[in-house]
Amino acid sequence: MRSEPGTKTEVIGKLPKGTEVTYTGRITEEKDGHVWAEVSYDGKTGWVATEYLEEIVGKESVNEQNGEQANGVEENTIKITGLDENGLNMIANIERNVKQIVVDDKGNIVSVPIIGNDVGYGFDISVNKLPEDYSSSDLTSEQAYELLKITAEEFSLAIAKEFDVTLSQDQFNALVLLKYNIGYLSNIKGFMEYIENGKYNRDEMRTMINNYYDLIISRNPKNEKYRNGWYNRTEAMLDIFFDGNYGNMPIDVVNGKVKK
Repeated sequence: MRSEPGTKTEVIGKLPKGTEVTYTGRITEEKDGHVWAEVSYDGKTGWVATEYLEEIVGKESVNEQNGEQANGVEENTIKITGLDENGLNMIANIERNVKQIVVDDKGNIVSVPIIGNDVGYGFDISVNKLPEDYSSSDLTSEQAYELLKITAEEFSLAIAKEFDVTLSQDQFNALVLLKYNIGYLSNIKGFMEYIENGKYNRDEMRTMINNYYDLIISRNPKNEKYRNGWYNRTEAMLDIFFDGNYGNMPIDVVNGKVKK
């Protein structure tokens, strides 16, 4: 939650996934690639990008129950359903090696490459069509970010629909990362039920995920070369899920920079 609309304004609060906030009725035009809504939570009022909010249908505010509206503005209760900035940067750093990105002398991202079907930060042009006005060789920082948001929204909405259990923002981000790596989480034996149970253990979760990778390798031994990389991604996912530790993320895709 930010003090004013925009990605460069002060962060005044963190809202875990599933947090219920009150929409004041104020909303902006697009700024920094987002439309922003003003919300209030825990005594604070600030701005949140609308793609991370979802209206809770059939829930009335206290004023509505009393037949009143605050300052003539209808209040709505909404919750978070998407990646935060850490989550977006997480995907960018997993999907792209920083050495592949062209930056200027101030660390601003100039261009992001297209490598085969992999565009920008994991946008797959074998699945989704690249906009006609985009280059066939590389992307600007803004273009790569816009494509990342399209893919991230798709995966985020899938996670939000697949699980009813309340998750923290870090847990939600970690599950989106796992979905990026695996696709259908239901392919991991017992994993969906395990997450819904709400009682988590790092070793148990590691075993479930890596057992799936082992199964893939047993079916096709040529995948053995990917084992260490897959296991490393499991550890990265677990660090985020249990500790909120995103490790080193030199690519700041939200602000279009590479950190030194």
